[in-house]
Amino acid sequence: MEANETIKQNKRSFVLVCSLVAVIVVGAAVGILLVETKHGKSSTANATDASAGGSQQANAAASSGVSSPDPSTSSPQQTSAPMQPADIVLGMNNLLLTNGVAEAPPADPNSIYGTDMLQDQHAMNPNGQWAEAPVNGPERFAEWTFASPGGTYQIIGTYAAAETRPLTLSVDGTVVFASAFSTLTGGWNPQNRQSLALGSVTLSPGTKLLRISCPANQAFPHVKEIKLTLITTS
Repeated sequence: MEANETIKQNKRSFVLVCSLVAVIVVGAAVGILLVETKHGKSSTANATDASAGGSQQANAAASSGVSSPDPSTSSPQQTSAPMQPADIVLGMNNLLLTNGVAEAPPADPNSIYGTDMLQDQHAMNPNGQWAEAPVNGPERFAEWTFASPGGTYQIIGTYAAAETRPLTLSVDGTVVFASAFSTLTGGWNPQNRQSLALGSVTLSPGTKLLRISCPANQAFPHVKEIKLTLITTS
């Protein structure tokens, strides 16, 4: 009898313990489920708030007419310096017309004076010597044409002269310098050449005719080239 009671009591204790364990397990599971549910709601709320904030910013930008730059397509603006026009050089290779002057010397390619400049035109005289050729008309001259974008130019003459042989420099028939190339350079040879500023002139845009000349009874200095450098544009 007592043994049976003891067995029954143990069974009741075991059942009670199992019930308590079941309650604890179920409670823990319910607690975990509640925590996960709360966390999911919080994440959803944050995502919703972020989406709403982005939409508000986009709406604000659209209403103000300002669009956000796209870093993948935007590039820094580059500015280039304006190109400086090249110098205009008038020399032997672009002569238009001459009278009484020619590329020197016509008969001696080994002349000590050089072969890349203008001097008085020469011809063989009856005595078999080279002498100045007769000049047709009242002037010796050389002419060039060039295109001007318009502006003020500095004019530089490169030449050699052991004596004073001034030239008149004109553009389109208007005298610019009445006594150009008049400074002595110390000799007639290439090593005596100097590049000297003759002055400045303001020209309108278009094709221009530049002429250097002297009376027919006067000799030319040994002119290598005339250079026009643009100072300011018009």
